[in-house]
Amino acid sequence: MASKTSQGNCNSDYFRLPYPIPVLILFVFWSYQGMVTFSPNELPDWLWLLGPFGKYMGTNFPNFMIFSIYATIALHTFETMVTWTLCRRRHFTMAATYKWTVSTFIFGYLSLYLLRQLHPRQSGYWKEK
Repeated sequence: MASKTSQGNCNSDYFRLPYPIPVLILFVFWSYQGMVTFSPNELPDWLWLLGPFGKYMGTNFPNFMIFSIYATIALHTFETMVTWTLCRRRHFTMAATYKWTVSTFIFGYLSLYLLRQLHPRQSGYWKEK
């Protein structure tokens, strides 16, 4: 007999973190973006093209870099609202909903993608059984 998650239904306590390799790549990107925005002159030169490019962007376009951080936060907030709605629509427990919501706010679409995989779309409506 197939498990509940492979049939389209899922356990109401289901939660899963994103895969570790994309999370590591995101952490490196966030670190780079933070250094470019807040201390561009501290970027190491051994980053090949990313070091000089980061220094250039951070010193010549600091407002754009700050805007990019605000845009990232706004996008993650929107993804978090979508996650909350999906979890409540699928009747997840509050604990699972909070886990998905926090995970989506931190990891963004990596986490939202895993949540959306639980129920494939059929005729424009979420498959609910």
